[in-house]
Amino acid sequence: MASIRKRTQWRLVLEDAWRYKTYPTRKQAEADNDAYYAQGLMGLRVEPAPGGSWEVRVRCKHAPDLVKTFRRRAEADAWAKEREGEIAKRQFVDYREADRNTLGDRPAHPL
Repeated sequence: MASIRKRTQWRLVLEDAWRYKTYPTRKQAEADNDAYYAQGLMGLRVEPAPGGSWEVRVRCKHAPDLVKTFRRRAEADAWAKEREGEIAKRQFVDYREADRNTLGDRPAHPL
């Protein structure tokens, strides 16, 4: 029911090794690297950026698709197990709409 994947950003490190550009995919970083190489710049490398996040996707026919990102894999696993348990016990409550609204969003009460 749940799938967890690493969301790694990629960076293109420039010749002096302290300047770099960050890209969402390795393919984009390598394409930019090829463009730099065509211009005659040397010494560039593509490497994974430190950090990153974990994306959890819980899909079930009895509940809406849930997607959330976490900084640590353990947090992602725990959240996925909680949501799957709630769905299996039919205790899942969808709070996504409530999370999007704040008290400031409600209309003013007429006096």
